[in-house]
Amino acid sequence: MTGSTSLLLALVARASQEGSWAAVVGLPEVGVLAAQQAGVDLDRLALVPCPGPDAPTVLAALIDGVDLVIVGAAAALVDSDRRRLMARARERGTVLLSTVSWVGAHLVLTAVPAGWTGLGIGHGHLRSQRLTVTRGGRGSAGRLVRAEVVLPVRERAGVPTDPLRQLPAGPPEATPLRLVG
Repeated sequence: MTGSTSLLLALVARASQEGSWAAVVGLPEVGVLAAQQAGVDLDRLALVPCPGPDAPTVLAALIDGVDLVIVGAAAALVDSDRRRLMARARERGTVLLSTVSWVGAHLVLTAVPAGWTGLGIGHGHLRSQRLTVTRGGRGSAGRLVRAEVVLPVRERAGVPTDPLRQLPAGPPEATPLRLVG
C-alpha cells in the first residue's frame, strides 16, 4: 500500500478496535501520537521504527504472534526474505502489508490525495480527507478498481472539532463597566 499514511493508520485502527494486534515495522515516521489520533488502540500496537539488519528476524517473530504486520522501507529486505515472510504469514494467517513495492504481492493499494473538506474561506477546521484508492494485484485482484475513500480527521484531545458550536446562540450578556481612576 502506497500513498497515504492516514489510510494505513485507518486500517490499523479498524483492526485494533476489533481486537486484532498490529505491528508497524520500519516506518519511523509513524509514531504513537499519530496512531492514537487515527484511533488505533495503543494497547494492541507494537512499533519497531528501525529494525536494522535483524529486520527479517523481527518480522518473522511478529508474524508468529500478531494479526496485522505493516512493513516499511526502513525494514531492508531482499526478495528471498520477502518470499519467506509471505509464506510464514500465509501459514500463520497474518495479514502482511507493505508500504514499498513487494514482488509477489496478491493485492496492491495505491492512494492519491483528492482533496480536503471542512475549511471555509479564512476559517474552519479540516473535517475529512478524500483519497482516490486504486486496487490491483494478482489473480482475481488483477482487475484495476478505483474508489474514493473519505477519512475523517479525528478531534485532537482538548480541541473541539467545531469551536463555534460551543458559543451561546443568543447575543452576549451585557457586562457592566465602571470607571476606575
